[in-house]
Amino acid sequence: MKRSYNWREDKILLLMQVFDDIDSPARKIETEEQAKQWQPEGDAERKAFESLIAAENREALREWYKRGTGTSLNPHAEKFRQILITTIGEDLPLG
Repeated sequence: MKRSYNWREDKILLLMQVFDDIDSPARKIETEEQAKQWQPEGDAERKAFESLIAAENREALREWYKRGTGTSLNPHAEKFRQILITTIGEDLPLG
């Protein structure tokens, strides 16, 4: 089945790349408690995070996780997913 192009999911991918930087504080999260207390640092992270969790991007965020991630994530990505789930108050199921 051919997947249709969705520019909103591409936007989610671009926003996620801000947090994939090896120096991102989001990468340093080790515990669930740290994940709960995490806040974006700097303008780029803050703006990207606000955009990721914005109501108008919520459907694309859910679809991105459902279609683009398979059934598992690397540990860093899973921790960040948990931050998003806690912040938006809804589940982001994997593929």
